[in-house]
Amino acid sequence: MRQEATLTLEELRRRIDELDEQIVVALAGRLELARATRLQKTNVTVHDPEREAAVLAHVEGVAARCGVDPAVILPVYALILELCRELQATESSTRS
Repeated sequence: MRQEATLTLEELRRRIDELDEQIVVALAGRLELARATRLQKTNVTVHDPEREAAVLAHVEGVAARCGVDPAVILPVYALILELCRELQATESSTRS
């Protein structure tokens, strides 16, 4: 039996809150790295479809290995990539 099945509702919610905090910290780190990659890009466009396809393929594999349906994870990552593109575009326009 999984350990989570023996936890109280309050304990489960506390663990969810802890995971939510880790997710936000990880997303903040990813956004900062996206900002830094924009500074390294020499081309005008921030959209790199090949890189985004590689990221989505990687995430799909990670999800599958973790026993999570990739159909649940991929839309989340599509949104993350969109936010990173928007951030990079904003960075690009402020540098001009």
